[in-house]
Amino acid sequence: MQMRFGTKITWVVLLSAALAAVLAMCGLVVAKSVRAVGEFAYSLRLDGNGGSGSFNTFGPFANVGMTNDFTRVVNQDYPVLRGGHFSLSIPLGKVTVMQSTSAKTVHMQATFSIIAPVHNKAASQIHLSTTTTPDDVQVNWDSNGGMRQLKSADVTLVVPTNLNLSIDDSLGDIRIQGGKYSSLDVKSNLGAIAVDADVTQTLSLHDNLGSIAYRGTLASGSTMIDDLGSIQVNVLQRQAVQYNLTTDIGTSTVSFPSESIAQRGNNIEGSVNGPKPQSVLTCTNNMGSITLQGE
Repeated sequence: MQMRFGTKITWVVLLSAALAAVLAMCGLVVAKSVRAVGEFAYSLRLDGNGGSGSFNTFGPFANVGMTNDFTRVVNQDYPVLRGGHFSLSIPLGKVTVMQSTSAKTVHMQATFSIIAPVHNKAASQIHLSTTTTPDDVQVNWDSNGGMRQLKSADVTLVVPTNLNLSIDDSLGDIRIQGGKYSSLDVKSNLGAIAVDADVTQTLSLHDNLGSIAYRGTLASGSTMIDDLGSIQVNVLQRQAVQYNLTTDIGTSTVSFPSESIAQRGNNIEGSVNGPKPQSVLTCTNNMGSITLQGE
């Protein structure tokens, strides 16, 4: 009986499957996944005294690569002008911010756990992408062209007072522990945002999935948005506040001596008398509660 196959891809797939079968008999193949129609992926993990690695073959073409886990520590100072702007963007990890008496630098201490090719020293090192202008410093995670995969991160920033600070962390908790800021812009896709600080000009907290907790003095313009989670605002010092709280699914609670309170469905508007300048607070929650109180 004669068998014919229409394409070379079919031969490669069959050969890959045969290789996987042999490896499976040896107990070496640990994963198989379909990548596309007629295309398969097999993975082989090797463990030994030299560390661990992986062998991957993808049909119809083979791609061999050895990877390993690396831990890297970063200690870095970033000069900033008084009243300047500093921003940090990472795909995942825990970020903690504290304030110092320094008026000239932002200090970063971070531990990164990464996956990178064993024989690529450049990929296994951490080189954060930094863009600097006289009054702006932007620090971003550098994947080195996709060669470096971040597994976890623990970042601590020690920043000067009256800084304009932006943090964008796709996956992880963000905590601002004390201090005074000109502006604060914090974003998280998944994780809790907790801020204990005084902000004077603009405050923006945005969390797609997780809780938002703010404690301190509100900025002139303060916005908090949560797609799924709770928003809690504690105003520590007596100040004039005009607020607008809206939830799609959830409840809003105000524990503040308020005037001109108006409620329409899940929307509550009101104002609080106090020293000027007045803060305009807007809180929006798609699914979850909003709590506003004064201490």
